[in-house]
Amino acid sequence: MSYLDLLGVPIQVFLIVAVILYAIGIYGMATKRNMIKFIIALELLLDGAHLNFVTFAIAWSGFYIDLMAQAIVIISICIGGGVIAIGLAFIIRAYNKFGTLDIRKLNKLRH
Repeated sequence: MSYLDLLGVPIQVFLIVAVILYAIGIYGMATKRNMIKFIIALELLLDGAHLNFVTFAIAWSGFYIDLMAQAIVIISICIGGGVIAIGLAFIIRAYNKFGTLDIRKLNKLRH
């Protein structure tokens, strides 16, 4: 019996939500041409990974909550926030210089 079972929510629900977040993130990264939508899709992908990591940590530790897994996820959230902030700074700079947020148009400027 794990901590999640005491809340009345099966572990499979959290894993399904994590897979849905993965799928939305991968779809967004593969199909979106707007750089801001690409960054949002990347963040959804990271959130799916965080949810998956914490779910397995709780499931494998039994009744106790593993604080190491939570610390790793919090550090990963902080690093991800920094990466997103730098990415948004690049997006603002690219928009000010080239006047577009379309990834394909910016790629054509290179040639």
